[in-house]
Amino acid sequence: MSHNVARVLATHGYTNVKVFAGGVPSWKQIGMPLFGYESSAGSFDISGGKPDRKVTAAEFVRLVREGTNIYVLDVRNDQERSSGFIWGSIHIPDSAIHADPSAIAYKLPTDKNATILIHCATGARAAGVVEKIVELGYPNTLYLDSRIVINQNGDFSF
Repeated sequence: MSHNVARVLATHGYTNVKVFAGGVPSWKQIGMPLFGYESSAGSFDISGGKPDRKVTAAEFVRLVREGTNIYVLDVRNDQERSSGFIWGSIHIPDSAIHADPSAIAYKLPTDKNATILIHCATGARAAGVVEKIVELGYPNTLYLDSRIVINQNGDFSF
């Protein structure tokens, strides 16, 4: 695996690429530090005290069907959205949100207590903008942490 990564790096112009041929077992044997390879039996919190804003596919469906003060925010690009979208969803590509969150605020609900459910195609872009929407004053903002496929009729599956 490391040899493959080295090959890719070299084809992208990196010139000082080295591979430790002995791999992790040899590295461990000589007493070098490892991170993320074995459990330290401790806890590791990277949230910085922020709430976990992800929802599962089942939670997303439940919230969309509940329909009380719920808005769906689609952050896919224009081409992705043209293949199908959830009826009534707000469309703001993640690139526009990253470029200037305050410039897109007028497209969001006037009720700052509304629940905003953000989705993209896989969850990665939605996760990347969720805090930007929260910072605009929408504390009830969540994102779908799942792949979603939406057809021309607006029906969706995971």
